Amino acid sequence: MLLENWLNFSKKKMFNFQIIEAMDLDAKYILEFTKIVGLETKNLSFGAECLPISIEEYQKFLSNYQKTKRGVFSLAKKGFVIEGK
Repeated sequence: MLLENWLNFSKKKMFNFQIIEAMDLDAKYILEFTKIVGLETKNLSFGAECLPISIEEYQKFLSNYQKTKRGVFSLAKKGFVIEGK
């Protein structure tokens, strides 16, 4: 319910991005985004090397995560560019 409220709120054009549910096809872009974030902060358990996982493994993770009853993996996108996760 909270996610639905946020989605409805973001659709009112108050922001220049949309909150969407991540799909397995987003894996490559999520990992690329993670590399950028890893370069910009020292508050994560990884750096520019990203997460120690392949694109295929991450696709499988996202696909399995979508199948759970309570799992929601959200992305903030501006057009086709990930702005947050």
